[in-house]
Amino acid sequence: MKLNHVFTLLLFMFLAITTGCATEIQTKEPVFMTSYSHSGDELNRAQSVRPEQNMLSTAKGPRFHSLVLKNRVKGSTMGAKCDIEPQELWDVMEDDEYFYYFSDKNRCDAFYVIQPPPVYNKPCGIKISKSIPKDISMAVKLTHDKTLSIAMDDSIKPEFEIIEKINIFDPNFLRRSVKFISCDNNLLFLLYKEEVGTPNFRGPDGTLQMNKPKASEKIFQFNLAESKDIEIKGAKLKIIQASPEKLVYEVIRALPAD
Repeated sequence: MKLNHVFTLLLFMFLAITTGCATEIQTKEPVFMTSYSHSGDELNRAQSVRPEQNMLSTAKGPRFHSLVLKNRVKGSTMGAKCDIEPQELWDVMEDDEYFYYFSDKNRCDAFYVIQPPPVYNKPCGIKISKSIPKDISMAVKLTHDKTLSIAMDDSIKPEFEIIEKINIFDPNFLRRSVKFISCDNNLLFLLYKEEVGTPNFRGPDGTLQMNKPKASEKIFQFNLAESKDIEIKGAKLKIIQASPEKLVYEVIRALPAD
């Protein structure tokens, strides 16, 4: 065995001893996600929208959370280093004790070695304790079900926000929304859109193939000269002011979630 190969092997064994063995984690398939919203949070207060803006929406489906990192953090452990710039880390994994947040934007680098260690070019991420929020460190995603801890630079305090998400590629995903289209001569036009999740499947190589939700749309017309109280797909709205440039309204009853 060549000397540089032996050195790399010994280095990785040292990494495992000093940082803990690679942690086996319960993985969640990486998915694209959308912010969760529900029109029920906007009941009985005046709101305004411009043409082509959403008036109200509701969504349901499996929820996830991502981490929005607001400042640059760094960490290193004997030949391996991570440097994560501000971004959203949406590839979420977890075990009994920690949440792990990764993205492919920043990967582990190597220094002072003859040959890069096995962690080289693996995704870097943030590791947060479930029971002790102040227990924060860095991690490298070795495989789809294993990570390796990396010591974080103590001089840098990570600033972040946890954002709740919904998996739009899950078969149980459902989102309904109403958009303001136009209003002229007391004729109000609203667009109702419904998105329904579709089944996913695995390809011959085992890779998960995610199908986009199926979307359907319908335009509704209302005569405001007859009534300023309108109903659309279970939701009830009170129109306060309507013009081609702006619509002011109150949500009396939200869109149903199911």
